[in-house]
Amino acid sequence: MGLLVLAGCAGMNSLAGREGLVVPVKNYYADHATEEGGLCPTPLMRAITQTEILEETDERLVLRLRYTYQDRSFSSVEVDALGFIQPQSCVGFATRTFTISVGPEGGAAEVLEMSGPQRDIRKNFGVGGRTP
Repeated sequence: MGLLVLAGCAGMNSLAGREGLVVPVKNYYADHATEEGGLCPTPLMRAITQTEILEETDERLVLRLRYTYQDRSFSSVEVDALGFIQPQSCVGFATRTFTISVGPEGGAAEVLEMSGPQRDIRKNFGVGGRTP
């Protein structure tokens, strides 16, 4: 059974009691994620609201994170009930699983993979990405 940890209880860059994990997780998400069926192509993780440890060893940590996201690159307008034009952006909550490689004594964390919809940089732009 996983351990549930509420965000904000520890340090600002701490997840699951390990320092230095928030920045690599948010960066990996920013580099790879899409939301809302691809309508939000470049979301940013704003806040991690819930953390659940699915697996924890000396070398690897698997976390299920609930978070808020926002993608300011997506812009559209919607007419509200009173007829006023309201700007819309991708904002919401989501949950993903992150697999993180953890170095000696909990340091040098690297995100190995993340669940959920992702951009395929190699396919979409013909550059970067991992070779299969």
